[in-house]
Amino acid sequence: MVYLFIKHHAIDMNDNRTNDMIEQVISNTPLFLCNAHERLPSLDKMGGDWDLIMKLIETRKVFYSRLYKNRVTYLSNELYWCMKSYKQRWEKLSQTSQKVFGFLDGFGEATTPEIKNILLLSDKTFAKCINELTKELFITAVAKERQINNNWSSFYWGTYKLWEQTAKKCPSDSQDIYTILAPIFSEREIQQLLK
Repeated sequence: MVYLFIKHHAIDMNDNRTNDMIEQVISNTPLFLCNAHERLPSLDKMGGDWDLIMKLIETRKVFYSRLYKNRVTYLSNELYWCMKSYKQRWEKLSQTSQKVFGFLDGFGEATTPEIKNILLLSDKTFAKCINELTKELFITAVAKERQINNNWSSFYWGTYKLWEQTAKKCPSDSQDIYTILAPIFSEREIQQLLK
């Protein structure tokens, strides 16, 4: 099992060769985490930075989720379309999460403060809703709102429908989910992801 990781080095986002190399890595890595993990691919291990991940989010090359153990998990475009048939289960959402989805579905995209203020949500309730909605692939980060520091920014949130409007469509039956994830996870781990 071979992973294509880029060694740590400074990335010039205007360098087409670097962009091509990152695109190649992304195309060979169906799922990666935001933060370092001892075994799984991560943005850091791939040599990426926050500007890169925001570029990948905004160009719909990755889908921001909390699929893996409630950690920020980026899904490749291909994996998103395959995973979609296992997720987006309305019955898994609390009523408050359903309201958040309904608001975004009608509004388009919104920031965290906008969602919290309009729906009168506490920080704790909002965090719980975001976790439910991103784990079930109902909503995702669609754009950067405000840069907080070099490693984080606030987001505009949108529904999967909004994301799909500008994402490249991959046939969900093009590859089996187990085949896609086999280089990263055991069969049991894949079953856990699909729960």
